[in-house]
Amino acid sequence: MNVKKDLKEDLKKDLIMKKMNVRLAILVASLAVLGLLLVACGDNTATTAPAPTTAPATTAPATTAPASTTAPAATTAAGVSPLATATAIPATTAAATTAAPTTAAATTAAPTTAPATTAAPTTAPATTAASTTAAATTSASGGNPPAVSGTQADVNKDLFLDDRSNAIQVLRSFYNAINRKEYVRAYSYYAANTTNFPAYQQFADGYKDTATVELYLGSVSAGVGAGNVYYGVPFSLKATGADGKAQVYAGCYTVHGVNDPKVFGAPPYTSLNIDSAKVQTVAAGGDTAGIMASSCQNTGSPAVTITPVPNDDSAVAANYFLDDRSSPEAVIRSFYNAINRKEYVRAYSYFTANASNVPAYEQFAAGYKNTDTVQLTLGTPTSDAGAGQINYTVPVKLTVKNSDGSTQSFAGNYTLHKAQPANFGAPPFEPMGITGATIK
Repeated sequence: MNVKKDLKEDLKKDLIMKKMNVRLAILVASLAVLGLLLVACGDNTATTAPAPTTAPATTAPATTAPASTTAPAATTAAGVSPLATATAIPATTAAATTAAPTTAAATTAAPTTAPATTAAPTTAPATTAASTTAAATTSASGGNPPAVSGTQADVNKDLFLDDRSNAIQVLRSFYNAINRKEYVRAYSYYAANTTNFPAYQQFADGYKDTATVELYLGSVSAGVGAGNVYYGVPFSLKATGADGKAQVYAGCYTVHGVNDPKVFGAPPYTSLNIDSAKVQTVAAGGDTAGIMASSCQNTGSPAVTITPVPNDDSAVAANYFLDDRSSPEAVIRSFYNAINRKEYVRAYSYFTANASNVPAYEQFAAGYKNTDTVQLTLGTPTSDAGAGQINYTVPVKLTVKNSDGSTQSFAGNYTLHKAQPANFGAPPFEPMGITGATIK
């Protein structure tokens, strides 16, 4: 065995292995350095998400037309008129009636009326017989104004009219409020959903230079559809400004109500109100009557006769329709007229929201289920005024005929409250209402 030769071979192999290990270490180190260089030279900037590309919402500017200062100009149409857009009134349950008058506080929503699209006097009909003569003051352009047309309706400021018994009375009440400068009350005669109608302050500002308004009415027409009734009321109007100059306007009002108030099965009750108006300035030599007639063509209905309601206690009879808050007597008569007509939601609406000892509507209505008719006799009201408020006491005697043929007699007092209409600075308007009753 050659030990020396084997030892030499072993040393040679060991040397070779050491060289290979060194080379391998150098290679590994080089690869590590290369990795570090790649990391150092790579793109390590933050990749933030792109900004959202949503476009900002764009609100359309309001397009309400400013109210003019004295009276309506050119042809303006407020809202869409009648039957084409009539919506069905839901048939509701008619409540029953009571023996003795159980007073009830009403939940009548204050008329959030919305005026028609005319700045100043958007006039409307009234019920007084009068001539169709030309106005006597000078027009805004100098000289005499054009002639008015129709029957003059009494809207004198010395009256107080808050009557929704028919279309004519609604319009009379509206212009009575204008002449009395009770603009919140005037605003309340428009329907809450009247289209293209200005906000209250713009409406009121439109009358700031109007001194007086005279109203003339033509023949009323009516159309019925889907439980609704729409009255077309042609009118002309002479508006006199604070400077003494007058202007004549003509057009048509559409007054809306339900065909049968018994369809209201629960409060609130909605009275007749102004749905829309078309008003046009009448130029010198213009055809006032022609404008009135053409403006009301969209009602598409024949003329109707409005039966006047007597101004006494017989007005409670069921063959009349009385919805009048002009006086304490009128309110009590309207209440019992509603009872006799089985319109219990309307009857309930004559109570104020804070009336004392008034049951819920269902209990109130059920109290009249055995009542056939009520005959009313009013005494002389007394009043107590102070701090812009008026409280009334109205003595009453009642003869009640029950459904079984028996009769009962009752007597007592109703109390009512009225806030001075001129003191309302903004809607809603609160009409006169019943605050309580003591009936035995």
